[in-house]
Amino acid sequence: MLGKLAFSGMQHEGHFMKRILLASAALTAFAGAAAAEISFNGDARLGYNDTAIENDGFYWRLRMNIAASQELDNGLTFGGSVRFDLIDNGYISDPALDTNNLKLFLEAGELGGLYFGDYEFSAVDAWKAAGPMFADGFSEQDGEKTLRGDINYGNVAVSVSTPISSTTGNDNASESQLGQWNFAASTTFGAFDVVFAYQGEGDDDYFAEAALGDDINPNEIIGLSVGTTFAGASVRLAYATTDYKVAGTTQSSLGLTATYPLGPVALTGWVIFEDGDVSDAMDEDLFYGARVAYAANGFSISADYGERLANNLSIGGRDARLAVEGGYDLGNGINLKAGYLSRDSWSIGSGEAYYVGGTYDLGAGATLLVSYADADDTSAGYLSDDEVGAPAYQNGATIEVSFKF
Repeated sequence: MLGKLAFSGMQHEGHFMKRILLASAALTAFAGAAAAEISFNGDARLGYNDTAIENDGFYWRLRMNIAASQELDNGLTFGGSVRFDLIDNGYISDPALDTNNLKLFLEAGELGGLYFGDYEFSAVDAWKAAGPMFADGFSEQDGEKTLRGDINYGNVAVSVSTPISSTTGNDNASESQLGQWNFAASTTFGAFDVVFAYQGEGDDDYFAEAALGDDINPNEIIGLSVGTTFAGASVRLAYATTDYKVAGTTQSSLGLTATYPLGPVALTGWVIFEDGDVSDAMDEDLFYGARVAYAANGFSISADYGERLANNLSIGGRDARLAVEGGYDLGNGINLKAGYLSRDSWSIGSGEAYYVGGTYDLGAGATLLVSYADADDTSAGYLSDDEVGAPAYQNGATIEVSFKF
C-alpha cells in the first residue's frame, strides 16, 4: 500500500514536473518569438490615366509588407518577408499569401547565407557589363522562385543559384524541378575588380512546363569582366559569349567603357565589338556610344546616344537610341522632370517619345504625381510601354496620389 502511495506520489510529481517543463518551454518559445524583429510597411495609390494600357481610367492599389528575422543561438539569422496585395484596381485579393513576393533566408553574418524566393539569379546579379553588350543576356528573375547560396571569404564572393518550380507537369506534381544553374564569383586584385558569371543551359522539362516570366531564357552564357581606375577614369573591359539553345547560333561581345568626372560633369564612352552568327548576318560588328551628364544645385541633365546590335535573332540590325533627360528639385517639395527619347532601328521599329511631369511631397509619406508622356506605338517596347523614360511615366496624362507607411 505504501509502495502504491509512493508510486502514485511519484507519478503526480512527475506529471507536475512535466507541466513545469512544458510551461517553461512554452515561455521560452514565446520569449524567443517576442525577441524576433518584426516590421510592417506598405503603400497605397489612387490615380487616373487617359491612355496607358494597364491603367486606362481610374486605378487604385493597396499593399502591405511583413518582414521578420530572428537571431539563433548558433550565430545564424533566420528570416523572411512576404507581401499582401490587398486591393488591386478595385478587386479584393485572395486572402492567401502572394508568394510572388515571398523571401526566406538563413544567414551566417558576413560569411553568406541560403536564400529562397524572389531573389535575383546569381549570374546577372554579379555581372558588370561594358556598355550595351548583346551576348550578356543573362536570365533575370521575373516571378520565378530562386534557390540561392552565397559564400563570402575575405575579398572573394561566390554565389550559386537556380530557379525552382514545384509543378513539372508530370504525374508527381510535388516533385520540384531545378531550371537553370547560375554561378558567379567576384574578387579584387589590388586596383582591379574581377567578375566571372556563368549561366548553364536551361532544363528542358522546366522550360517546357514551368510558368516563366519574360526575362528568363534557356541559353548558355559565359562572361568575364575586369574594372579599374586609371588617371581618374573608371575603366571596364568585359567579354561575354552566348550559345542560343533554340536558334542553334552563337554570339560574342567584347566591350570597353570609361567614365571620367570633371567636377559636376561626368563623361562616359563605350565601344563594343560583336562577333558571331547574329552580327555576321547583318555584316556589322562595331558599335559605340557616349553620355554627358551634369548634376549640381538641384539641377540635372544628361544626353545619351548609342548604337547597338538590335535584339532580334532572326533579322538583326543596327539600333540607334537617343535620350535627353533632365530634372530640377525646387527644394520646397516640388521635383520637376522632362525628357525626349528617340529610336531608329532597322529591324525592330523607330519612333519618338517625350514626357513632362513632377511630384509634390504632401508630407507624412504622401506624394502627388502629375505627368504627361507621348510615346509612339511602333518602337517594340522601348518607347511604347507604360514606363517611359527614366521616371518610368505611364503613357498619356496621369494624376496620382500615393502613400507609403
